[in-house]
Amino acid sequence: MQKAGRESVLHRGDCAMYRAGFALITREEALAALAGPDCGPCEIRRPETGLPTA
Repeated sequence: MQKAGRESVLHRGDCAMYRAGFALITREEALAALAGPDCGPCEIRRPETGLPTA
């Protein structure tokens, strides 16, 4: 599932919505991706809930 206008969607590792090949990224890379304009979180599994900023 992609949000309108987003190039990429960040999924949790066990998300059933993600079916393509994958790459594991660090917490810092995930936070940076979500902060940018071209990546949004998966609307189903909400990966950002497991990425506390503090």
